[in-house]
Amino acid sequence: MKIFLFIVLYGVVTVFAQAPATISNCCSCEQFSEAQGKQLRGLLQEEASMLREGMQRMCPKKDNKWHKIRNITSALVCFSAKGDNPGLFTIDREGFVAAFKLVHVSGQVSCENPGCNSTVASYKSNWGCSFDHPYIGPTPLGTFITTKSKRVLFPREKFIRDKSKSTWYALPGFEPDSPFLVFHDFSNPDFFHRGQQLQLWYGEDLENVNEENNSGKTCVEVYAWYL
Repeated sequence: MKIFLFIVLYGVVTVFAQAPATISNCCSCEQFSEAQGKQLRGLLQEEASMLREGMQRMCPKKDNKWHKIRNITSALVCFSAKGDNPGLFTIDREGFVAAFKLVHVSGQVSCENPGCNSTVASYKSNWGCSFDHPYIGPTPLGTFITTKSKRVLFPREKFIRDKSKSTWYALPGFEPDSPFLVFHDFSNPDFFHRGQQLQLWYGEDLENVNEENNSGKTCVEVYAWYL
């Protein structure tokens, strides 16, 4: 605030310091000639521009807080739909994380193999199953972020359909084939140490339920939002 007042006062002083002749030659304090008014407006505009630039330097635009997590072995994190095959990634920056973003790069997973039923192929997706599935449909997302000990971090429990199994959920704004998923909880961020390992699971593989007829693998880039 002190810096702000200094800049404003500096601007006012500069205006009057640069135009003493203008003020002294004025016949009336209530009236300026057209040339004098134009000169004063120009000086004020110049000082306003300087003030704006000073404020912008004092309050710079914040950088994008999405931090890409780069694994040593691979830039991608891949998880399979069965066989105890989660994707592993390691936190490379210590701090409070309020959100994770998973950006789909390649592959798909399926909650049911086609077999003799060709229509089942539509159950493939980036993140779980399909709205068309007769049972899973309303909650078709099945991608989870967990700790190394398999404790679910995201999605938060309120989104999970079957809390005892933790295999399917719906997330407002996202669909099975969305190009990315964002999990967030800014009111309750998690603190992570550098070097801490997290895992990316397919829900049924995580809980070892109904995974026999699953198939496929999805590969993603992982981003974290630090506070």
